Amino acid sequence: MVALIRSPLIVDTGPLLTYLSLCFLDEIKADKARRDSALDDLRSGVRWDASKQDRCRNFFQHDKCLTTSHVLVELFRLRERTFLFERKDQFLEFALAQLEFVEERPVLLKDLDPSLVKRYGLADTGLLWIARENKGTLVTDDGKLFQGLGSDATFEIRMLDRCLDES
Repeated sequence: MVALIRSPLIVDTGPLLTYLSLCFLDEIKADKARRDSALDDLRSGVRWDASKQDRCRNFFQHDKCLTTSHVLVELFRLRERTFLFERKDQFLEFALAQLEFVEERPVLLKDLDPSLVKRYGLADTGLLWIARENKGTLVTDDGKLFQGLGSDATFEIRMLDRCLDES
């Protein structure tokens, strides 16, 4: 079954970091063991075979991808234990060059629902606002966000792994 994704695609930190990491691993020609280890770390131990990696690459070849400055700040705050942190300067340079496919949208605090900011934080609430304003699909790894809100008539929330399994 092929998942129908409402355009534009609004991208949360986890999916964006996963995609950029996958592209970076391609760029540095990481061997299978290094690739598997890096993706296992990023994806919390969930195995990503070559087929799922290909589906991820294809998934992000979307008409229009949007995100917020808050997500980009989270993206570049690499955890010290990750493979990417070991190559932080190289990854940051690579990611900055690759991010042209994502359009950064401004989010003003005054436009956000304070109860949602308290519940989900500024970054996720900003993504929700963009999804509603643009009637798109918010792709996340955040189960709390996914389960807490779900989709409504103006936008939908999808988990990255589910999107890839359906493509």
